[in-house]
Amino acid sequence: MCEHISEILNDPWAVFAESIDRNPSDLSLSDGNIAPTLEHLWSSRRRISDSKWRWLCDICDVLEGGYDCEFGQSFDSLVVKFRFAASEYSIRMLPSSDFPESPPEVNSSLGDAFELNWNEDSTLLSICNEYGDQCSLLDVAVMECSEVDYPLKFIAWRLHPDEVDCITVELSLLDEEFGGEETRLTLVVEWHSPRSFPRSIYSSKPNRLRSVSFDRWDTSLSFGESLQRLFVRREDVDAEYV
Repeated sequence: MCEHISEILNDPWAVFAESIDRNPSDLSLSDGNIAPTLEHLWSSRRRISDSKWRWLCDICDVLEGGYDCEFGQSFDSLVVKFRFAASEYSIRMLPSSDFPESPPEVNSSLGDAFELNWNEDSTLLSICNEYGDQCSLLDVAVMECSEVDYPLKFIAWRLHPDEVDCITVELSLLDEEFGGEETRLTLVVEWHSPRSFPRSIYSSKPNRLRSVSFDRWDTSLSFGESLQRLFVRREDVDAEYV
């Protein structure tokens, strides 16, 4: 980041201004009453782009907000990284040709799960704040789904490819009632409300679900506790959660 800041300080016009053609016979702006910065701008045959200037100001606001940033060449892109307990997330922003009248191009770890709502009051900082809040909610849900006890074991999670408000959670179940065999469970969970009953539950052994009483799911309990009520012997679970 220091290297980019030095680039701005050494020659800001080269980074944030565009070249223009000037006729040598044009009026010189060497008058002592003209600000040195304007004289420098004229002599460098460059003009400031309002869009680029606003992009720079917004980047500065993001930096002042304490975000972990990476920049593209000449600051033509901004990548902001977010680190939470369960995972890391990032968002990449590119300026539109008429920024900020049009929103920046956005690509993020959340894919379609993050919807950009751009208006006249929006800034790059407001995007980062909104994106960070959404990542935080998602991360809390992932942590909740990963905190399961034996004989359940958390394997992995991923964003659902079709339902943007859901994650897919992979678990294994060491099923002592069925000869100690391992069963793989796949659950589609709403990450805004991970304690709600899953949208769907799949099993590597479909017959295993026939003996499950799904009405035993309790939204007042944690995700892991409700799973215990479904898949662990009933008397053991009842004794623990009475």
